[in-house]
Amino acid sequence: MNGLSPNFFIVISGILLSVGLYGLASKKGMIRILISIEIILAGVLINFVALPSVGIVAGRTFAIIAILLAASEMAVGVGMAILLKTVYGSTSVAERQELKG
Repeated sequence: MNGLSPNFFIVISGILLSVGLYGLASKKGMIRILISIEIILAGVLINFVALPSVGIVAGRTFAIIAILLAASEMAVGVGMAILLKTVYGSTSVAERQELKG
């Protein structure tokens, strides 16, 4: 067999998804929530990159587009975190009741 099996990538992807979901559920700071979202996205993208070995070719193209969108999402999120820190003095999402729509 040449290289690693697709099952290896699926297991790694599942681990990253689980860690990201745990971080998303347990963290209160905006930066930590953004990092958890990025970990979840990394797990999903590993699946997309591993799929061509199974026969689905469009996975790598979708992964590149998703990486570009994730970079812009992170830039906007960090900008919002800096604004929250400047205006309110902390980036804690739990303390910001007035942000609820």
